[in-house]
Amino acid sequence: MSTYKSKSDGKIVDAVQLTEAESISTGTGELAGVPGSWVITDVDGEKSIVEEDAFEDAFGAFKGEITNEMKYKNIYTGEIVDAEQVDKEKNIPLKDDEKATFLILRHDWLITGSDGVQFPVNDADFHRTYMRVVVKPEPKPVRKEPKPKPEQLDKFGFPIK
Repeated sequence: MSTYKSKSDGKIVDAVQLTEAESISTGTGELAGVPGSWVITDVDGEKSIVEEDAFEDAFGAFKGEITNEMKYKNIYTGEIVDAEQVDKEKNIPLKDDEKATFLILRHDWLITGSDGVQFPVNDADFHRTYMRVVVKPEPKPVRKEPKPKPEQLDKFGFPIK
């Protein structure tokens, strides 16, 4: 899944291009997609299907601001996490026990919490619980020159060289 920006109104969506026919449930009913069409998910978690040509006309790759990073916020706890929607089933090793794994299913989300622990969340619960946020990094500290001592200043307050 990748992030794209609408060319018309600037809204951000997540999108995945279908490689096989697939149906999705929406608030207005079932939609069927064919290989090549795109399933888009807006910031409210609403899904729709867009044909390939229409998608290319309507959306462009979202690069974001270099200083910002897309994250997700748990609306109940406020925790900021990383999240990735998986495109196929896979086993993820548990952090504390490399022999134990959990199965994450296609279209579910792999969450990496602020403590580095990973866990799966199904798609419906993810969209009910998390919202996309832009996190601005902490500003770099400004290096301050030490203040000169009064004996190092001339009568006008400028440093003596």
